[in-house]
Amino acid sequence: PGTLYYDNDCISVKIGAVPRVPGDFVERIKNYNKAEIEFQCPIPTWKSLEETQVFMAYIEDAGLELPTELNNIILANTVNELDIDYAGTASAPVRIAISGPTATPSITNETVGKTIKLTRSLSQDELLVINTERGHKSATLYSNDTETDAFGYLSPTSKFWELKPGINHIVYGDGSQTHTSVQISFYERYEGV
Repeated sequence: PGTLYYDNDCISVKIGAVPRVPGDFVERIKNYNKAEIEFQCPIPTWKSLEETQVFMAYIEDAGLELPTELNNIILANTVNELDIDYAGTASAPVRIAISGPTATPSITNETVGKTIKLTRSLSQDELLVINTERGHKSATLYSNDTETDAFGYLSPTSKFWELKPGINHIVYGDGSQTHTSVQISFYERYEGV
C-alpha cells in the first residue's frame, strides 16, 4: 500500500492505504481536475509520523552529572523498569532491541500481564530484535553480520505484547550484566482522527 497522510492543527498522522477504484473525476476547476478517491486501509489504525524510542537496562551517558570535565570516564545508569505514558487511542505494537551480553533476558509489560523471554544468553556482539506487530511478528538474532530467525530461542510461555493507552509499566529481567541495553520503539496508534 501507499501512505495516506492527515494533518490538522492538533495531529499529524499516516496510514497505509490502497485506492479501491480509480479516481472518479467529477469536475474541472481552472487547471485542476477534482476527483473522488476511495481508499482501503489493511491496518485500520492511524499512526504517528515519527517513531518513539525509550531506553532501559544499561544507559550510557546517563546518570551522575558533575560540573566538571572528566576524561576517560563513561557515566551510565541502570534502569530495569520504567513507565511508558502511551498517548495513542489504539494498542501499539513494539519493536524491542536487546543487545548483549545478557543471560536469558525477559521483558514484561506488567500493565497487560504479558512477558517475552529468551531461553538462551546473548553474547556481547549479539543483538536480538523482537517485533510484536500483528501479521509481522518476528524475533531475529543479529551476530557478526549474520541474521538468524530467533523464534526457536523464545520461551514457549512467551506472549507478544503491545502498549495499551495510558501508563504501561515495563520490567526488564536479568539486569545483572552491566552493558546490556534495551531499546523499545513504537508508533502511537489512533482509531480515528
